[in-house]
Amino acid sequence: MRSRMQAHKAVPKASPPRVAPRVAVLPLGTRGDHQPFIPLAQALVAKGCAVEFWCFGERQVEFVQSFGLDAVVYEGVPCLTMLIERYPKVRELFRDGKFVAMAKLAAELMAKHDAQLLSQLLSHFDRFQPDYIVHSQLMQSLALWLHDLRGGTPFCLMQLYPRAPTRYEAPYPFAAVGIDLPCGANWVLHTHFLRVLHARVLDKEHVYAQERRRAGLSPMTVRDIEETFESQDSICAWSPRVFDGYADWSAKHKPTGYLTLLLERQIDAFTPDETLRAFVAQKPKPVYIGWGSMIVGDAASQTRLALQAAHLAGVRAVIVGGWAKLSIETLDEETDGQLKRYAASNVLIVDYPVPHEWLMPQCSAAVSHGGAGTTGAILRSGTPAIITPVISDQFFWAKRVRQLGVGHGFTTTLSKTSAQDIAHAIMSCTRNDVIQHMAAILGEALRKEDGVANAASFVYERAAKAAVAKQNAIARSA
Repeated sequence: MRSRMQAHKAVPKASPPRVAPRVAVLPLGTRGDHQPFIPLAQALVAKGCAVEFWCFGERQVEFVQSFGLDAVVYEGVPCLTMLIERYPKVRELFRDGKFVAMAKLAAELMAKHDAQLLSQLLSHFDRFQPDYIVHSQLMQSLALWLHDLRGGTPFCLMQLYPRAPTRYEAPYPFAAVGIDLPCGANWVLHTHFLRVLHARVLDKEHVYAQERRRAGLSPMTVRDIEETFESQDSICAWSPRVFDGYADWSAKHKPTGYLTLLLERQIDAFTPDETLRAFVAQKPKPVYIGWGSMIVGDAASQTRLALQAAHLAGVRAVIVGGWAKLSIETLDEETDGQLKRYAASNVLIVDYPVPHEWLMPQCSAAVSHGGAGTTGAILRSGTPAIITPVISDQFFWAKRVRQLGVGHGFTTTLSKTSAQDIAHAIMSCTRNDVIQHMAAILGEALRKEDGVANAASFVYERAAKAAVAKQNAIARSA
């Protein structure tokens, strides 16, 4: 009898077969807003996860798929970048750095697409059945909406720049224009900003709220969104050496390090042509000038600004055309003849994206708009950074560059920054040994970090736990 009991105890209890954790990625924005999610997704796939991106726009889908990752689109639903291209008023507010006003106008223009977006969002969820969701900061309320409607699926905020509320600094649209309230009152501004950003989801009469009512849920409040900063997971995708967070942030908002694509992965999708390769190999090193997706005027005026800055500083320059389509052909021979002659011998303008990790180390300084990813790439390269911000968190990174002593960060928006101002910053950064030394020291330290591994381990652990919990719940109900 005893031996039979022992034999019975030795038989392990049957458990459901393990399945790969399924992770949905919800980005929003430009190529730069998508890129940090890509190395994270690649690392998760290598760990055995199934990963799928849900994107606004075919352009973003194609970009993600070019790295061998799965992505689907919200059919017929425009994103902010499309609105900037299509509507002059949105572009004007964007150019002038008026983020709150732009967000309100964009919400009005997007409203007619919301029912279509929500239908597809639920459809993507029901088809893919994610165990875990990683989302950008602008998708925060929709991630919570999905969580509530689909069984409490856990989600993680990817902060590409500081988004969790703090009493020590106003949210970026206010901080950019010098608004900073005393005695911890900045919390009020963070609450107001969240209310503006997520107004449509918070509207009790809107389709978002109607769907919640049909599911027997109460309307979402701004307090519900605020609570997700602590109730759900968070990744801060920058280096603690660049910014270690605010004193009133909890430990969960500790920076992981930058989520940077390996240069080899970027080169797989990019081969520099001989003209570019030869130009950057010449001495002295060129200055990089590029504003990515920022459009602050017509192509001619923005091209003229870049060339004048290079000319006044007396430097060679590689200029990346970006969304503004900077090009020598936009200039007039009669009025811009001197600039064109200078450019013929000293400037190369390329009309295609160039991997920052390949180009920046070959430059003496880098002039950019200061997007989170671009700034990270410049700092990692050890190249002095010159940030001419346009909107959003770009003013925050400009301030950090100033405070770190690794370049020059402007306090005014690019549309109000002159070529002389930029030229002075270029000369300062290329001739100042202290700035160059500080930039090199920081770059060396950042290159030793592995933010991708840190973030991937964090997400995998939580996604695997969620997958097991779901699996066990299904087994119990069977």
